[in-house]
Amino acid sequence: MHELVHILQQLRDLLGGPLIVRSGYRCPPHNVAVGGSPSSYHTLGLAADVRHLFAFPRDVAAAARHFKAAGALVGWVRAYPELDICHIDVRPEV
Repeated sequence: MHELVHILQQLRDLLGGPLIVRSGYRCPPHNVAVGGSPSSYHTLGLAADVRHLFAFPRDVAAAARHFKAAGALVGWVRAYPELDICHIDVRPEV
């Protein structure tokens, strides 16, 4: 999880304000309850759905794509404009 936290902090610094984590680690039963993928990186503590108070989700996603930290890649970034959040996860391969 260290890589994810490091990337989220870099993103926070770049955007100039707090990130609100809407969803971080999910235990498997909760992940099922919210309709998450059975192989969700949330269940491994390697994903976060975040929002920023002053940036659009597409701008958060664009900024997050630039970060590669501690050997991790931001492997998948997806903006959910209707929810005002951006999904960020770290994984060994893109």
